[in-house]
Amino acid sequence: MRRRTDRVSNLAAGSIVVVLAIVATYFAFTKTNPFANPYKLHAVFDSALSNGIRPNAPVRIAGVQVGKVKEVGRGPGTTVRVTMEIQDKGLPIHADASIKARPRLFLEGNYFLELRPGTPAAPEVDDGGTVPLGRTAIPVQFDQVLDTYRADTRTSLQRFLGGLSTALKDGGDRALRANLRRAPGAFREGAVALEAARGTQDGDLAGVIREQARLNTTLDAHRIQLQGLLTGFRGTMDALASQQGALSATVPALRGLLERTPAAVTALDRTLPPLRELAVALRPGLKAAPPVLDRAPAFLTALGDLTRPGRLPALVAELRPTARTLSTLERTLPPLLNVVRPVSQCLTTRVVPILNATVPDGALTAKGRTVWQELFSLGTGLLSSQQNFGGDGYATRYSFGLGTDGVATRLPGPSNLVQIGSEETLGSRPAFRNNQSPFMPDAPCLDQPLTSLEAETAPPAGTITPVSVRRTAPLTPSQLRAQTARTNRKLRQKAGRP
Repeated sequence: MRRRTDRVSNLAAGSIVVVLAIVATYFAFTKTNPFANPYKLHAVFDSALSNGIRPNAPVRIAGVQVGKVKEVGRGPGTTVRVTMEIQDKGLPIHADASIKARPRLFLEGNYFLELRPGTPAAPEVDDGGTVPLGRTAIPVQFDQVLDTYRADTRTSLQRFLGGLSTALKDGGDRALRANLRRAPGAFREGAVALEAARGTQDGDLAGVIREQARLNTTLDAHRIQLQGLLTGFRGTMDALASQQGALSATVPALRGLLERTPAAVTALDRTLPPLRELAVALRPGLKAAPPVLDRAPAFLTALGDLTRPGRLPALVAELRPTARTLSTLERTLPPLLNVVRPVSQCLTTRVVPILNATVPDGALTAKGRTVWQELFSLGTGLLSSQQNFGGDGYATRYSFGLGTDGVATRLPGPSNLVQIGSEETLGSRPAFRNNQSPFMPDAPCLDQPLTSLEAETAPPAGTITPVSVRRTAPLTPSQLRAQTARTNRKLRQKAGRP
């Protein structure tokens, strides 16, 4: 009977040993752990990198290898997409990370990738993230450097080197040494300028670069004009070099000019506010100028017709007597203006304000009507009052309608009033003052105070005699005149007059 055994055959054992040896050898040379899950990072480069980067190329941070290139493939458009595996010692990678491809040999050869992981303030990039094209860069190839030296560029470079050699030979070396002694101060000021060029906010430098790119594009589009400019600049420099003595004398004077410049700028700054006020004052005139300018061509055409060679002598002959008269008038105008000026000022500051004012009269104030408007109503009042004047002597009657009330005077003046009616007289405005007005004839008009239109109300005089009339119906004009005549006769008899 055969015994069963669990031993592995020699063939199977040999096979297992061979496989283990192969796996150990592979791990020893590739140093790859198939059970690991490494961090992967993608980056997009310019297409020029495709011939210089290979898989397994090292990825370094500050010279320390932290990973390797895993795959090089085609990216969006004409770009190259590079996949890298980053070890734990190279993590974390931030969103503002950047990658530069650098040559391993001088100017040419295979590349390695220099990774800058970014700033801690930026968020971290997840596994499988991508560094965009704007944050990657590639080195300049030697053939690209040589491609820039075309025929015109080589000619310009030869001229530049020749001019530099001539300048150094003709005393430029001594001037260069003198300038180098002044370099520390210039570098100090330049450092301040460069510090200011960095900007004050994020994105300032990007804006400068963007505008510089626009400038370079414009210069490239006007290459021929730029060459002419450089040629003219060379001619200018040659002319300055031929006048070195005069230029040397000009530089000290320029220093004095620069020393006086701050005071001049300060004076100019003081003139800006009046200039701004002048501009504001001129703005209405400028707005009114277009219609005037529209009519100016017709005026200039007519003036041109008058001043034509055929008409100009006759026009001058006709204007000669007028010019003589104007010359005489010019000599006589100053005395006249000296007389007229006080009158016009008096009218402007003393008369016109009174004419534009309103006479205050309490509840009877004519609102909205000025003094000059009231003066126009004076004629209407005189026409209506002429009916109250008769041939009864010096008495003047004031009729307030066709009612039973009336007021009459025996003698001129407000102190001799006679009232017909049952109601008492409240008074009159303005109150009569038998004294001199504050007007001073000998004093200049501008030295006198502005006249006040305020007036007092005078109480009724004690000599007013009220006469009651017991009549309820309104009187007719003839009845009113008859009753007034009877009242006057009674008053004359009482006063002892016939």
